[in-house]
Amino acid sequence: MKKKSIKPIKPITKYIIYPVIAGVIIFVLQLIIPNIWKNLAKVVSAIFIFLGSSVLIKWWVFILLLLVVLLFITGIIFLMIIFGKKPGLHWSDYKQDGIDGVLWKWDYDGNTLAADGFSAFCPNCKKRLLYSYEGYNSKYYCDRCDEFRFIKRGNHEDIIANLYREIERRIHTEEWKENFQKR
Repeated sequence: MKKKSIKPIKPITKYIIYPVIAGVIIFVLQLIIPNIWKNLAKVVSAIFIFLGSSVLIKWWVFILLLLVVLLFITGIIFLMIIFGKKPGLHWSDYKQDGIDGVLWKWDYDGNTLAADGFSAFCPNCKKRLLYSYEGYNSKYYCDRCDEFRFIKRGNHEDIIANLYREIERRIHTEEWKENFQKR
């Protein structure tokens, strides 16, 4: 008895979703660029006319000139890669550091530190520290390690203000780069 082969079901993306996306892209292109099909036909026609026309120079000269141009363009791209501006460290990449035995993380709001973007983490287990204020002291506690990581005189706003100034100092003196590269 001959076994019937079962054809796998084609995925819906191949036959429905991709053509719909292509149709939407073509529709948007027609809205942005008027007469896109007419202009595209002119470009393709011009390419075929150029390739089919006779050239007044020998083919081997044309190919040699083409190779020289390609080598020149490749050389320029190579030089741009070698001598181009290499991406370096930028102060806005500095978003965490160990300060006073706590791993502090923060965000920026444009070109300044975000006032509400500071968070304290345990340097050992990396868990967010719990904050409490008792008798003029701010305490940051890690409930996983069961240790106080940071105790300082002043409330939370005072601690954040001091931290803000310390981070600014490290950015201005470029001390942050040393700590950034150690990570």
